[in-house]
Amino acid sequence: MDEKITLADLLSKYMQASGLGDARLAHQVNRIMGRPELLHRSTVRNWRTGTSKTIHNWRQVVAISSVLKLNLSETNRLLKVARLPSLYQLWMQAEEIEKEEFFVHWPELVPSKPATGSSTVNFHQYETDLIAGRNVDAAAKRLGDIAIAYNIQEALLILWEAIQETHNLPAIIDACAYTIGRIIWETADLTLEEVGFDLLDKSVRTNSELIIDKFAYTVGQIILETGKDKTRQRACQFVNQHALSANPLVREKYTFTKNRIAGNTRIDPSIVQPTG
Repeated sequence: MDEKITLADLLSKYMQASGLGDARLAHQVNRIMGRPELLHRSTVRNWRTGTSKTIHNWRQVVAISSVLKLNLSETNRLLKVARLPSLYQLWMQAEEIEKEEFFVHWPELVPSKPATGSSTVNFHQYETDLIAGRNVDAAAKRLGDIAIAYNIQEALLILWEAIQETHNLPAIIDACAYTIGRIIWETADLTLEEVGFDLLDKSVRTNSELIIDKFAYTVGQIILETGKDKTRQRACQFVNQHALSANPLVREKYTFTKNRIAGNTRIDPSIVQPTG
């Protein structure tokens, strides 16, 4: 099993991608924080090199993520290795002025707030249950229900994080992959669907036979279950594309899905042709 990803690993990776050094990152973070001397470049260096193993101030992590232009999933990974709650949980707990100062880089958080009962949504508990293999089906289903009802991307990303953390546990991958597919075929929110298809793209790049196999089946179910023509066409294109993949594992799994769907009388045969 690979060594656990650390704060130093992720921060170094994200800083290198951004081209920012310790001093510039600290300076830009302090501009967001509103206190010029709050974060020193030596502190950033200690985090980046592993001298300091965690960050206690969530505002610093969120400000760093904003400066580095990290997306929601990347920010959540950084928060996780810093041993802090997810971005959505922090947003829910933040004061209104903090939301305006720290969370503007992720506008998708704003419409994600459920109309009622939002304070009772415990994403951390669902993620913990999934990773630990407890109440897997119930946790995955509940996350799917939340995502579909309230257009909450955080629920989708937690399902993907659970798959990444437990890439060798079939029951967890099966439940999470199926739920990601269900969100795609049921949601009326185009942004949420886009995030779901982004996760499908990521699944074929994992080089995990189990993950690729489960998601190939899931894409087939999207084609069969969705009532949205454009979503079905997009899923068919996804299958057709990956049935021709240069990666033999991906090609095998998606060819199987392509032939399975092509033989289904519910689907227009012109959309997916079987591979001989």
